[in-house]
Amino acid sequence: MDDAVRGLVRSGAMVAVIGVVVSVAATPAKAASVGVFSGTVTSITCVVCGNAVPDILDGTDRGLSPGDAYLGAFGFANDAVDVDPDPSAAFYEFGLDRAAFGFTNDVVTQRDNNFVSAELRVVDDGPDGDLFRFVLTNALLTDVYSIELRDPTGAALDGTTIPFALTADQFAERSFGYTFRDVLGINAAQLEGTVDELTLVPIPGALPLLLTALAGGVAWRRLASG
Repeated sequence: MDDAVRGLVRSGAMVAVIGVVVSVAATPAKAASVGVFSGTVTSITCVVCGNAVPDILDGTDRGLSPGDAYLGAFGFANDAVDVDPDPSAAFYEFGLDRAAFGFTNDVVTQRDNNFVSAELRVVDDGPDGDLFRFVLTNALLTDVYSIELRDPTGAALDGTTIPFALTADQFAERSFGYTFRDVLGINAAQLEGTVDELTLVPIPGALPLLLTALAGGVAWRRLASG
């Protein structure tokens, strides 16, 4: 992990992102999977960038630019049911307060857990190999977050159940995307980035309560600096 990413991991902004992700993705009675990932912005396309565009895409010094490092987190409950009858593919939909997504550059944090849809697509040994794709669309239909991992060789996944744990190096192709469009369709912007490092791990349902109680995220920063 490079110095820029280490700095983001230690930041209060990232603690806030992860805290929201784990607290909404799990309950005391359930377990969840939480992924933390890092990468580099490859492009930002701005159709119209007025005041409605989120600060992280606004083109100022506060926001992200191509070449900048970012850190993201996402999470979802592990109790969703596969609704795809295809044995080589699975499609999971998550109910309210059962998923979250966020990312930060340590100056601005963009995150959502109030969503209209959150879905996970898992394909094992499909025509194009293995696929892990998680997409969250917020309740106003203005923000869409996505992370996509592909392995054309089909060696990354073993089955289509919800992966409780995985890492970036299992996949040859990895990307992150964030799209914003205001409710009037006037302001629109899109970010695309690499996913250089990723770790998805299961989180016991009681842990979000602990993380929420860690004021200032001191314990997380100590863990990240180790």
